[in-house]
Amino acid sequence: DECDWLIGHDGIDNLPASEYLKVGKSGLGDSAGRGLFATKDLPKGSAIAHEGSSLSFHFPPLTWSVIDKLRKWVRKDENYEELLFVKDKISSVYTYAEGYGYGAAFLGESNMAVESGIMLFMNHGCNGTNNYGEGTELNEMSVDLESITEVPEEFAYGGNVPYSPVFDRNWRHALNLGGYTLRDVKAGDELFTTYLSLVGNLKDFKEEVMTLRRQCTGEGVGIIAQYESESP
Repeated sequence: DECDWLIGHDGIDNLPASEYLKVGKSGLGDSAGRGLFATKDLPKGSAIAHEGSSLSFHFPPLTWSVIDKLRKWVRKDENYEELLFVKDKISSVYTYAEGYGYGAAFLGESNMAVESGIMLFMNHGCNGTNNYGEGTELNEMSVDLESITEVPEEFAYGGNVPYSPVFDRNWRHALNLGGYTLRDVKAGDELFTTYLSLVGNLKDFKEEVMTLRRQCTGEGVGIIAQYESESP
């Protein structure tokens, strides 16, 4: 099944990002930051930017573990004042990875990756309004956090799954391959995906649901917008 999936979307046209996409101010509000927009009409069922699917920036498991532990260490009260420089550097790297990237399993361990192209500017579509992705009826508002015991199947690939040599050999391509336009997108329209597909385990999935609920109801902002608002 993995090999068949990695071949790609048979019969689905790939539209290159350089011809069909641009980055602009998101229409989601003043605190939303940047967004991704179509420069030409995108027919329903079109894939976008698969030509860059193997070029993501990778934080291997050990590297990500060190970054995460350092971030938590410098935030402790006894270290905070003496390590402000370290905190600033670690915070910028961590925010870049968490804000623009996605978690998955690599060599059986958690890692982070960030797309190297402009697809990373695609925002989350609240309450199932995403027009790009794999297509699912579940969204941050409809997921029942009290009853789920694992990441829902439609969001689970590449995260809470057994170690796979096939996946590890092709992980950059695999994690960026999925997705197509779920309906016709007109030139000038903003593209939205679902961020619930970008987390790799149940704990992170539940945290992401709660974070997106706050953002979608106007009670919170994204990690990038928050970081930029707090930066001098």
